[in-house]
Amino acid sequence: MAKAKDIIPTIAIIAVFMFVCMCIFFSARKRAAEDPNAGTAAQKDSGSSEGGRRTYGPGPGAPSSSRSTVPGKGATDPPKTGADASGKIRTLAKARPARKITEIPFFTSKLKTTDSGQNTRQSHPGRKRKVVKFREGDNLPRGTISGTITDSSGNPIAGALVGLFHTNLRGKPRGESRSDANGSYTIGPYRTGRYALHVSSENYAPLTEPVEITTSDVKKDIVLAGGVVLRGVVQTSDNAAVEVEVTAERPGWQRKVSIKAGESYKLQNVPEGDVIITAESPSYVRTGTRIAVHGDEGEITVQTLLLAPGAYIYGKVIDENTGNGVSEASILVPRPDFTPPKPTFQGGAFCTVADQDGNFLLDGVPAGKALLLLSVAPGYVAEIIPVQALTVGEKRQINITLSRAQVIRGRVETWDGIPIENALVTMYAESGNITRSVPGQTDASGEFSFSVPQGMTVTETKFSLLARAYGFAPSIVRIEQGKEKEPVVISLGPGCGLEGTVLGPGGSPVELASIRALPKNMDSKDALRLEVKTSSGREGKYELTALGKGAWSVVFTYGTSAPKILDITFKEAGEKKEIDIVLEPGWRFEGTVTEADGKPLPGVNAFLKCENNCIEPQRTTSDSNGKFSFSGLGDYDYSLILSRTGFESITGEKILQASPSAVFVLKRK
Repeated sequence: MAKAKDIIPTIAIIAVFMFVCMCIFFSARKRAAEDPNAGTAAQKDSGSSEGGRRTYGPGPGAPSSSRSTVPGKGATDPPKTGADASGKIRTLAKARPARKITEIPFFTSKLKTTDSGQNTRQSHPGRKRKVVKFREGDNLPRGTISGTITDSSGNPIAGALVGLFHTNLRGKPRGESRSDANGSYTIGPYRTGRYALHVSSENYAPLTEPVEITTSDVKKDIVLAGGVVLRGVVQTSDNAAVEVEVTAERPGWQRKVSIKAGESYKLQNVPEGDVIITAESPSYVRTGTRIAVHGDEGEITVQTLLLAPGAYIYGKVIDENTGNGVSEASILVPRPDFTPPKPTFQGGAFCTVADQDGNFLLDGVPAGKALLLLSVAPGYVAEIIPVQALTVGEKRQINITLSRAQVIRGRVETWDGIPIENALVTMYAESGNITRSVPGQTDASGEFSFSVPQGMTVTETKFSLLARAYGFAPSIVRIEQGKEKEPVVISLGPGCGLEGTVLGPGGSPVELASIRALPKNMDSKDALRLEVKTSSGREGKYELTALGKGAWSVVFTYGTSAPKILDITFKEAGEKKEIDIVLEPGWRFEGTVTEADGKPLPGVNAFLKCENNCIEPQRTTSDSNGKFSFSGLGDYDYSLILSRTGFESITGEKILQASPSAVFVLKRK
């Protein structure tokens, strides 16, 4: 026990000594970080200070390190050894590397700036920083959509699938939900904006309605109508009991069923609208019909579809110059309304695609009449071949030779002749009433090239090129007739800019306001091609860049506020302007659509167009009570168009602020 009592004071003294040493050590490190010229004698002997910048090494005349150093702990790694005045080699402490701040810490600490202008953080060695990583857009306003899904009798529908899509219904849904036993659903929260709500359930016709998410919860009740049932029979002219596939489709919807020829088919839950029904079987000529479906018809009997035996066309698609097969060439027999030399490539009745060697086979080709065979391939001129009438079951070989398409070439450069890399170039080809656009991009030399679109020739087509590049004003160049083979040079000058703050009716900044700029005193087609769009960001700030010299109309819209049009003129290239915008409250129009007997008419497409073409039109659909509305209207004249399949449309109906509501009657055709 006596020995233990003697040891305890010794241990206490050692612990106190170590604590004091640690305090002195960390105090010295802190002074060295705050004062570049401060340090221990050993450090002063092993390095010199020049203008607050520490240099490591044996002294003048020694090779310098390629790494830059900074004062304190933010310095980059020095050499591990150095020599003092006595020539002894000393080991130097390795400094912590500079770290560029890319994350947001929970605590605040001092920053120092390196010679390169980068911020570095002074941090204790070995201490881990707790960091929160923010995903872009997490702080944007969001909202939810909720409501009840019922049938036409008011009974709730359980298990209905609700999907939130982009307005064009493309891609995967932004979110999905299913209704509960009471028919209630909730979807969100998601970013504010306009979407399409698609609802589907077994034994009911699917329904798609536009919806706008705001910062407050949106209530959207859905009424699903019982789908129409289509019944019909498919027969073959030779009474063969072959397998037949029957397809009913319309945009965004499709149903298929397989039957034996001579049997009847049944297609359930068919939505309203024009529906195309087709029947096909190998070696038989595909046939079909189009019918108009109304939600209140219940069941429709489709006319009998007759399949007739067809013929075969096979062969090879060959490159004119090389003699090799052209892979992925499309071969089709066009629709009866096909009129060369301006074909419509959609709706080919019988089509196929050549394999990697250029071989193809078309079966079920109509027999007994002359046909046209059309072949198209990327980079080639479309070829149209007349085909004499085939007999039933005939197999005819036809080889197709394709020639390379004509090419439009050019270069995008600055006013000083410097090529612009990665400039966006769009070629517009106009032939009669048909306009096709082909996007492209310049290479490292600022050059681009386009193949003339299929079905168009240089002599019968007007070409124009639109070039855009960041920081430059866009430019449209029209190619003169007869000069299509000459390289086109597009020169871009400095872009003009407009910036400012968007304020709401209450004077508070508005985030996500839509901003659209259109050039004035220009052809309407070219004006739309030069259109520039953006939206206000945090604190209502907005910025429009790459505007061209001249007069512009800038439209500001947001929610229920009235549109604000700003007319502005840039007199010099590269001119910048700063203008704040204050939005005023808008007005709302409410309408009701009924039939001649006063019965509410749902599913009517409503299209509202403003007299000022700078303001984009609005679209909506009447609900189960035949009601629809438009908000955010300004002091302008508007015209309304109402349409629904099976009814006569209403066009050109004037909508004025003095009459904010009206009832419209649609007559059946």
